[in-house]
Amino acid sequence: MLKKPLLFWLILITTFSGLIQIQAQTVLEDSLMNGNNFQKAAFRLWIGPETKAIAGVIVIVPGSNGNGRNMVEKSEWQALANKHSMALLAAHITDKPSGNMAIEHYADVSQGSGQAMLDVLDRLADKSGHPELKEAPFAFWGMSAGGEFNYEFACWKPERVISFIVNKGGVYYTALASEATRKVPGVFLTGEIDNPYRNEIVEGIFSVNRRFGA
Repeated sequence: MLKKPLLFWLILITTFSGLIQIQAQTVLEDSLMNGNNFQKAAFRLWIGPETKAIAGVIVIVPGSNGNGRNMVEKSEWQALANKHSMALLAAHITDKPSGNMAIEHYADVSQGSGQAMLDVLDRLADKSGHPELKEAPFAFWGMSAGGEFNYEFACWKPERVISFIVNKGGVYYTALASEATRKVPGVFLTGEIDNPYRNEIVEGIFSVNRRFGA
């Protein structure tokens, strides 16, 4: 008498377990503190439920000292990542207290913050069971200080960057990029009603690199 009800519940549990497995997404976080040029470097990783092998990582870096980690929850970003079998990695990077907090020292990625991102991603690769993340290429999006970070990362490790977007930003540590960096596709955006000095800086970086083949 118990066989049919038991079979029914086993089928039901199996069905729902399958649905949960199909719909599961991977969301992980990790961070490093008190680096050479940053106070905190925290990142949230998102991997879609249908992504088996990760082809690359979309890196989202917000404005000055901002927390962009919740951006991995945006459906637009998730759809873009799923379309290209990519993961999302969103950042919350902050500067150490200084006399002028308008200068984002963490944007100078070669001084520690860039390596912090790579180290955190390596740990997230182990946690997620996706070792391919350790060598995956990056597509960077960022605004203001995030754009600064993106450009400087492309200057630091161009071999890891497949594209980057600079959306404004007023403090840059590299003017003329290397030949390898100039081969990386990049988009520079300015704002019509933004501070003129920031537009001039972004346009200047674009122009000097375009002159030499970017």
